[in-house]
Amino acid sequence: MKAITGTDEDGNPRDGRFKQRFKNGNLACEGEFDHGSKTGDWRYYLADGSLKAEGKCKDDKLIDEWRWYRANGALVQTGAFDADEQKDGEWQRFHENGQLWDSGTYKTGKKTGVWETYEPNGTLKSRKDYG
Repeated sequence: MKAITGTDEDGNPRDGRFKQRFKNGNLACEGEFDHGSKTGDWRYYLADGSLKAEGKCKDDKLIDEWRWYRANGALVQTGAFDADEQKDGEWQRFHENGQLWDSGTYKTGKKTGVWETYEPNGTLKSRKDYG
């Protein structure tokens, strides 16, 4: 799959709904462009057609809440981005069995506060304070 750019094959800025497909015909991604910049809701897929990630874009950057998935549909991680595309707010990652792996907060791209890490069985493994 080719990288998604804000211009079409003729070099013109993309505008409106956009879909890209894998060679096998399955949807690779879908979203919207506004004068060559990604905007609004975007969804990315794996080659088998399962959802890989979903979230919002503005001015060609990831913003607000995003969610990433495994091929079986289980969550890999969730988290948000600020207007500068830096991790911001609550983030969580999950073990393959669906149990919480770790959880904590980012502020302008840096870990802050207490982060907790868990074993695959859900038992607390560690706790670290990033101030």
